[in-house]
Amino acid sequence: MKLDFDALIQRIRDLEAEQALLGCLLVRPELIQDVTVAEDAFASPAHQLVYRALHALGVRADPVTVMAQLRDWGKAQDLSPTLLVNAIAMPASVENWRYYEARIRTLWQWRRFAECWWHIAGGIGDGDRSPDEYAEYARAQLRRLELATTDATFSDELRTVLEQYGDPQQALRTIPFGLPRIDDAIAGQQPGELIVLAAAPGMGKSTLATHLCEQAAKVGPCLLASNEMRRRDYTIRMLVRRTMIPQRRFRGQRLDDRDYEELVTAAGELATWPITLSENCRTIDQFRTAMARVRADHGTLVWAALDWIQMLKHDARLRRTEQLDMAMAELKELAIEYAIPIVVVAQLAKAEWNQEATLASLRDSGMIGAAADIAIFIESFPPREAPHHRDYLARRLVMHKARQGGTDEATQDVWFDGAHARFYPMTPAEASV
Repeated sequence: MKLDFDALIQRIRDLEAEQALLGCLLVRPELIQDVTVAEDAFASPAHQLVYRALHALGVRADPVTVMAQLRDWGKAQDLSPTLLVNAIAMPASVENWRYYEARIRTLWQWRRFAECWWHIAGGIGDGDRSPDEYAEYARAQLRRLELATTDATFSDELRTVLEQYGDPQQALRTIPFGLPRIDDAIAGQQPGELIVLAAAPGMGKSTLATHLCEQAAKVGPCLLASNEMRRRDYTIRMLVRRTMIPQRRFRGQRLDDRDYEELVTAAGELATWPITLSENCRTIDQFRTAMARVRADHGTLVWAALDWIQMLKHDARLRRTEQLDMAMAELKELAIEYAIPIVVVAQLAKAEWNQEATLASLRDSGMIGAAADIAIFIESFPPREAPHHRDYLARRLVMHKARQGGTDEATQDVWFDGAHARFYPMTPAEASV
């Protein structure tokens, strides 16, 4: 038989759940402000009208005012007089309104997926399956692809992906780590990713964050926010990286004329880089404001970092782990909202400093490891003499998490040059010693 698309859609709706939610809102109109499901999520046009009127009236909503509102809109004739009475009389618990809302939203997503799948399939061909089979197929695909939280149809996403990969001008804005083995394993920092850099104190966390910031600045405007270091400290590190003047000479102000000339040249180059440094991000709201300011000033923002997460201002009303859980969840939302990678610097718990680290080793761990798309730890390496300079320290960058896999291949052995705020990849021969 030839499949009727309308018959398919009829099987992906729950009119009783829609009526139950409307009844809850008529009984307790103060809930209207908390209900965020879209109007077209209701399968019934009559239910859509009532829902629109409820939102227009707010706390003043009741059956009489709803009907009056519909008459004002010239829509009263489109509504059965008994619909509102039946909604209120329906044996539904007001306390279950969140369930009804979630049910309506989920079925709405199913219908949207079924619609785009119908168009992609070109009308289902010969229609050799029953409507129920096609409906179940749509549900299964939606669950598998986790589309329940997106506002775009699947066809929109397919078109976007094909455009990005088919046209070099529309390619994903990937920012390299500047570390060959890690870039080879996971293809750089991708939009929407939350990346955690973790280590014990003194291992080079902020130095690595500075390195990533410079990589991002080659792509576009970026933000490096710290609640530990001053802007001046980061500025000096960037100058040191360009001039190779040791940091101790800055601290002692032992600079000669040649050093100053090199500083002026480096400063002129760095001044053209779209980097914003902030030292006033002690809460996620302040970090969000800083991101918005950079985007407003430059028209875009391609990368942001927060150094370090455990230094956020403590809210005495929450346990420390609860506060960090909320912060990580908000940072992940910001990464998705801005479609940029966000790097979070974190510290390992003191008890783990001299042990083999895992995600559970993060101080006040909670969601820090769970929310991260990528987690890279800086670990100490067996002591060895650097062939280039006796002050270099051996470090190993180990990827403990990557959502797309590849953690086994993503280990980078490096030399840490603290005097010049740099990491140098080891050669295979150096790493194998």
